[in-house]
Amino acid sequence: MSNRAPERVINRVVLAWAVLLLVLSAAASCGVPTLDIPVIYDAGKIGERFYQEYPLIEADVPYVENPEPLQVMDIFKTDSEGLAPVVVFVHGGTWQWTRRNDYGALAETFTKRGFVTVLVDYRVYPEDTYPAFVDDTAWALNWIMQHIDEYGGDPDRVFLLGHSAGSHLIALTLTDDTFRNKLTFDPMKLKGLVLLSGPYHFNIRVGRGIEDAVRGAMGSQENFTKAQPIFYTRGDLPPILMMVGEDDRLAVPSMNIEYYEALKEAGADISLKVLPNNDHYAIVLAMVEGYEGLSLDYTLDFIRERNGG
Repeated sequence: MSNRAPERVINRVVLAWAVLLLVLSAAASCGVPTLDIPVIYDAGKIGERFYQEYPLIEADVPYVENPEPLQVMDIFKTDSEGLAPVVVFVHGGTWQWTRRNDYGALAETFTKRGFVTVLVDYRVYPEDTYPAFVDDTAWALNWIMQHIDEYGGDPDRVFLLGHSAGSHLIALTLTDDTFRNKLTFDPMKLKGLVLLSGPYHFNIRVGRGIEDAVRGAMGSQENFTKAQPIFYTRGDLPPILMMVGEDDRLAVPSMNIEYYEALKEAGADISLKVLPNNDHYAIVLAMVEGYEGLSLDYTLDFIRERNGG
C-alpha cells in the first residue's frame, strides 16, 4: 500500500494519447461523436493532474491476499472531520479496455464534493475471463465495507457507481446468487447504486467487433448465456438510479428499459433516466469538472436524497 500514486499512474501523457488514438480508431464502428474526442482527451489530462497533485491518495491498495496486478484500488481520502460518504466507481471497457487510473477526473469530481472516492480495478480479458471480473467486484466490495472507515469513509454511506461493463459487474454481483453469496455484508447496507449505460443482456446487435469482444471476455457460450443480469431480477436491492443516453449505440436505451422494467416488476426501488443528447461516452464525460451535465446532476440529487441532504 502506498500514499503516493506510482510512476505508471502519474506518467499519463503517453497513455492519454494512446486513449485518444484508440477512440479515433474505434469511432467509426462504435459511434463516438467527433465532438467527444477532445473532451475525452481533456478528461484524461484532468485525471492525470489530479493524480499528481492530490495529497490524500492511497494508491495500489490490494483487496485480496496475494493480489494479481489488477486486484487493487486507489482511494482518494478527504480532509473532513468524521467519516465521509463514499463513492465507489467500477469502470467499463468491455471487460478488457481502460483501467481505474483512466478515471482520475471522476475522483476529482466526487472528492471535491466531500466524498471518499474509490476507483476499483479488476482482472480483465484476455488474461482472464468470466467469472474472474465479477468475483473481483465482490471481493473489492467486501474489502471496502470492512476497511473503508480506516480511510475516513463511512461504511453506512457507500454508493456504487458503474459505467458500461462496470454497471454490468455491479448488477451481476448484487443479483446473481453465485456472486451475491460471496458478499460478507448485507447488500441492503449499501445506500444506493448508480448504473450508467450497462449491458444487461447480450442479444442486441451492436457490430461484430463488439460482439466478438463480449464473447471473448465471457470465455464460452455457457458463460455468455449466464453472465446476463436480465436473468437475475429481484427486489431486495438497494435503491437504484439507472441512466442511459438517448443516442447510446452500445448499451442501447431499449436494453436499459427492459432491465429497469424487470427489476421494477420484481419490487426493486428503481428509477430510470434516458438522457437526451447523450451517448455511451458523453454520459460519463458529463461527470468531469468543466463538462458537468445531466448525469452528474441526477447522480448528486440521488445521493443527497439518500444521504440526508
